[in-house]
Amino acid sequence: MGLYNFKQMFEAPILAGEKTHTIRAIRKYPSKPGDTLHLYTGLRTKNAKLLMRVECVKVEEISIGNGFGSGSVFIDENELSGDEREQLARRDGFSSFHEMLKFWQTPKNRLPFFGHIIHWRYDANARNDGKTRKAGPHKHQSREGNERTSRKRGRARPSLAGQRTPAILA
Repeated sequence: MGLYNFKQMFEAPILAGEKTHTIRAIRKYPSKPGDTLHLYTGLRTKNAKLLMRVECVKVEEISIGNGFGSGSVFIDENELSGDEREQLARRDGFSSFHEMLKFWQTPKNRLPFFGHIIHWRYDANARNDGKTRKAGPHKHQSREGNERTSRKRGRARPSLAGQRTPAILA
């Protein structure tokens, strides 16, 4: 399961189906084709908003370099031409490749970058249509609903709900 948070500027292109991929750092458990991706804005805030749930269709390696102001881009070890970099930037929600490079360089320069480009299939029926939803389960309930998390140490402990109390403890 991939949970992905997006800046507000990307909400409209995602909902319109114009942005159908995201460029992310390599995760310990990366998304793979067939996974459900949960796309949000404001994740981990009280204003978290689920944009849509979509299926991951492809994951590629990507590297973005500084390259004398022009910035080189490699996808699966294939260097993109100038036109291909412009297309990538537009599909990623930017007006130009130059704007995309500015995004990666401010406020902190994150170039050179090595990571994944995660593609999904747009499905207009998967849209959340502006309804706000909380991410994940209730604060004290696991996804399966049978464990609670200790507030002090974050350790999972089994729930005793619905179990008989052993005679020795009664």
